[in-house]
Amino acid sequence: STSISQTPSRSPSAATSKLAVEETHLASRLCAFACDELGGRTDERRRDAGARAHLRLVIRLARALLVCTQADAEMQGKLLSSLLELWEKSSPAAACRFPLLRLFSSFVLPPSLCLGASAADAAMDLHERRAVFPPLLAMRWLRSLPKLLWQLQASQPALSAAMLRVLLACGRCALTLQP
Repeated sequence: STSISQTPSRSPSAATSKLAVEETHLASRLCAFACDELGGRTDERRRDAGARAHLRLVIRLARALLVCTQADAEMQGKLLSSLLELWEKSSPAAACRFPLLRLFSSFVLPPSLCLGASAADAAMDLHERRAVFPPLLAMRWLRSLPKLLWQLQASQPALSAAMLRVLLACGRCALTLQP
């Protein structure tokens, strides 16, 4: 008599567990990629339109990874540090300023006060978003805004207006911004 050998079937929980490990690994690799793309580079090296578009996409990827539950906290911290370093080292009128302003303000302010808040921002609790952006880093970023406004003077009115809106929104919800 012939027997049909059956391959052992995996349980749904084992498959789910393996998938979770693979997702975590992929998130870590994407965080490492984004950190490499952002690390030590300033926007001055990215003068052509293709390079600026690439940088905007990397910032969008970074935002997705910062709210991703599969990315570990250490990689998210490195990614956030790379983004903040890009903010601090770029020239006042750099093209990366708007996307970074939008990104950082989305982790500090309630969605109703954010610049271009998305549905994902509204779905994520304010405390969860603030957990992504530690208070000391948030304060470091917020403290840079007045100096940047002064450096811009009249050269970038739209960026200056956006930064003033962020500062005004922070003032309006100052009691809730306490660490």
